[in-house]
Amino acid sequence: MRRFLHFNVLAPLAFGLTLASPANAGTITVQVKDDKGTVAIPNGSFQHVFLSHMSMTLGPEWGDLAGHFERDNNEQLVWVNNGPPTILHLANVFPKEIDVPENPNPNPHRPIDFFDIFVELNINNNFAPLEPGMQIQGAEMQGSSGNFFPGIVTPINDLSQLPTSTANDTNIQWDLSNFTTTTGNFFLIEYTLPNALEATQIPEPAGFVLLGTAIAILVPLRFLTSGRRKSAGGCTPL
Repeated sequence: MRRFLHFNVLAPLAFGLTLASPANAGTITVQVKDDKGTVAIPNGSFQHVFLSHMSMTLGPEWGDLAGHFERDNNEQLVWVNNGPPTILHLANVFPKEIDVPENPNPNPHRPIDFFDIFVELNINNNFAPLEPGMQIQGAEMQGSSGNFFPGIVTPINDLSQLPTSTANDTNIQWDLSNFTTTTGNFFLIEYTLPNALEATQIPEPAGFVLLGTAIAILVPLRFLTSGRRKSAGGCTPL
């Protein structure tokens, strides 16, 4: 999903999140694409840890937690390449915004869902499907605590079928305008983090202070792109 929401060269994919109702959701805005750079993928099984960077803003519904944060994290993927060895320029696309339940304010201790989509970047930095034969079979994303959380990997051949809500009442709206096509060999990765703090890199309130820079996924969500990464740093409000 380089750093959690930021690829070296990738162009971002905008995910807009629909508010079910202004009084029903807290908004988290994140960087929408992460350039993973070029990766040599051999024929057969392949495992790689991608560094990611997340840029995140918590809306005013979050009260004292509102603000802008940056952090680095790791995301590890397990692949199978049924085709010839190749070098791909990869990126993952995260949600631009996610709306989480608010009653009367967002609960930072409630599970939060984050998504991302792995794509190739073409010469114009537009999003394209992965080459035929490329399969993502497993994924883990690192939260702000340094713990890794397994993701659910779902092949998806038509991005019009992307989910717009989750069992945890997270609402998602996708902007696919940077894709060269919305059909092809895509993979949706969904992570469920035990609480919003793992996604935002805001430490538990009990006596913690915001830590220095480091992240990335919400889309993420189910938010917000794991055992496979390097430890993440804390986040610093800008």
